Amino acid sequence: MGELTSVDNSSEMTYDERVVAYLQMVQNNIDRMATSSALFKGFAATIVAGISALSFSEINNLILIMSFVPVLSFMLLDLYYLNLERRYRYLYEQIRTGKNNSLFCLSLKKLDKIERKNAKVKWYQLLSSPSYYLFYPVLLIISVIVVILKFNGSL
Repeated sequence: MGELTSVDNSSEMTYDERVVAYLQMVQNNIDRMATSSALFKGFAATIVAGISALSFSEINNLILIMSFVPVLSFMLLDLYYLNLERRYRYLYEQIRTGKNNSLFCLSLKKLDKIERKNAKVKWYQLLSSPSYYLFYPVLLIISVIVVILKFNGSL
């Protein structure tokens, strides 16, 4: 009798294993977007804290006003990454529920009107995110107060 050889099927993935691998790829992108958002918030808070501390010394008023530029830039970048994160979350949900069958495609194609509503990626929906509206307005209020106090001579 001939010898039986074992067939190594470990390199072949089942459909379910491929879907799980695909979901992990999408989740990695979501994690990156969330990390970037946290970094932007940290940089913006550092700038506001630094400008607030510097305002007690002799600082040029123009420099104080220019401090709004990086904070506003980080706000816009954070909105962009929140938009990407929500699109990837929408893609994740589509894959999880079986509505997206194109395995290993990470393209964030333009969403039609209904999908944009479901993904919550319109600008007013992004601005209504607690991670956004509970953070950046506070930074801007602090910055405005520092500028007002500096121009009034209170600092």
